[in-house]
Amino acid sequence: TSDMEAASELEDVAAMHDTLAHLEQLSEDMAADRQQLVELDRKHHQNRESLRKLQHVDDDKGLWIVGGPFFLRRSTAELKEIITKEQKTLEEEKERTRAEIKKKALELSAVEGKVADISGFFIQPLNDKNENKM
Repeated sequence: TSDMEAASELEDVAAMHDTLAHLEQLSEDMAADRQQLVELDRKHHQNRESLRKLQHVDDDKGLWIVGGPFFLRRSTAELKEIITKEQKTLEEEKERTRAEIKKKALELSAVEGKVADISGFFIQPLNDKNENKM
């Protein structure tokens, strides 16, 4: 029975180790997602600043922009369109990242054995699509 108890203790330690490794991985993933969210917000803010500056630019001139290793001349209208499209893409990416953080937080809570009050945790704000359904 002593050998069985030792084997059982080893299994418990291994299970605890696996659980702690999983908790650490989830925590690291959440931290990385939060950092990504900060970077996406920074880029979003820079784009907003650019759009604001473009409102005060003479449309006839066109502007030089950097596109990778190239300099390109684009009209103000084209630049506004490009930045607006990028803003939409950034918003979608931010929403996906937020959803991932929520899922990982819920999983982290479950692994820790905590019963989380998640009422309202996955509530989505109303948008035009939702309002039309009402």
